[in-house]
Amino acid sequence: MIDIQLYLRTYRSFIVSFEEALKKHYDINGNLYEDYIGVLFEREGSVDNFNYRFHGGGCEVIQNNIICDYDFIPYDKNLKYQYTIWNLYTFIDTYFDIKIDESNLKKEIEALVEIGKIKKLIIDNRVYETYFL
Repeated sequence: MIDIQLYLRTYRSFIVSFEEALKKHYDINGNLYEDYIGVLFEREGSVDNFNYRFHGGGCEVIQNNIICDYDFIPYDKNLKYQYTIWNLYTFIDTYFDIKIDESNLKKEIEALVEIGKIKKLIIDNRVYETYFL
């Protein structure tokens, strides 16, 4: 059984914990993605046991062998983080140390899309295999 709600909450919580550590370390009060990457802090580094690497519109964060990769391209005021099935699958594998079937994970996510609990990224009427967290 895939506890998709637990996985999504934990994924988001991990990202928020990383952001809080970065903001605290560099005394950032605003949006760290808009003004500070590569200016106040390097695109690659470590803070509070988080190793991070910003890439394009995303970030890979590793802490205690847990791998969390996500995107933060602005979409609207409510939808901040984006992920792919592979991003979430890798996080679940490394955080929970369990093996789940990637295709079942996709089915669970798509079921939440169908009922409006999760949105997919749409740009210029093109629907991407990227989901909002």
